Amino acid sequence: MAKKADGFELKFTHRGSWMVERIAAGRTIDVIPVAWARDFRIDSSSRRKFQKVNYQDAGDMEARLKDPSPLVFALADAKDYAVLPHSVKSFQGVYEGAVTGRTFSDRSLEVEVLRRLKAD
Repeated sequence: MAKKADGFELKFTHRGSWMVERIAAGRTIDVIPVAWARDFRIDSSSRRKFQKVNYQDAGDMEARLKDPSPLVFALADAKDYAVLPHSVKSFQGVYEGAVTGRTFSDRSLEVEVLRRLKAD
């Protein structure tokens, strides 16, 4: 079932997926990763926000690290962060960011949050 955020429909690509189709006006725009709302940091001097984005496949993440284009991701709240894998309670929004090059594992990287996206 699709959930909504910022005028987009967000629909998981399959059960257990970490990726959602971003849909506007009935058309799929792209497939984007889901990030969890609690996995962020704010730089104390610049006040810029940085988000941890996870990938299910290490190869997908490696390709993303080499891609200089902005990264779009869906920010979600989990039903219960103590339960793994997390289930989506709701989506907070859709954001665009710049990959910093910092990694947390072979399946998670850091993105500087640049702006919130809205469907036209």
